[in-house]
Amino acid sequence: MFTTIESLLDELDEQGQGQHTKNTINLVVNKVGELFKNSAKKVFGSNGRKRKTNTNKKFQIWFDNKCFETRKIFHKARNRYSFVKNRENRDAMRKASKQYKNQMNASYNKFQHSSEEDFDSLPCYTRAFRWICGIEKMEQAPHLSEEEKKAIEAKQNSIHETKTWRYILNINAVVLMTLAVFLWGFYA
Repeated sequence: MFTTIESLLDELDEQGQGQHTKNTINLVVNKVGELFKNSAKKVFGSNGRKRKTNTNKKFQIWFDNKCFETRKIFHKARNRYSFVKNRENRDAMRKASKQYKNQMNASYNKFQHSSEEDFDSLPCYTRAFRWICGIEKMEQAPHLSEEEKKAIEAKQNSIHETKTWRYILNINAVVLMTLAVFLWGFYA
């Protein structure tokens, strides 16, 4: 590669400075660009650009044939309603939409339940990794009423501290501020 670049530079030197035309410079630049492309193909391979993966639901693991069929029925009903807008087609479209959503939810829940059962059959290092990351078993959150949700939110937003924790936190704050001032004074 370097010999080829040197030979291109020698050709330019032979013509003399100020004698270069736009075409000769473009020709040299194109040749150097081709050299870099060819060497990059040799080094990295010629896979080309990677395609962007599609994140549609139909490409999910849990999207099975039943989901596909109900989606097809829903699309037909929606197209029928878009051509002829009447009450019968609208009701058929809504019914198909509900069936599609219910089928997707059922398939997803079935997949989640099967993955929970598979957790016990995983190797110990995988279970340990999942335990460290906090994803040991994917359990669904319990359904809470509005009062329970409000009570949990109020508890999370509360800044109430018991007496013992208040003393512990205040002591820790004083110790850390003292340490910070000492370090700032020592290294300043």
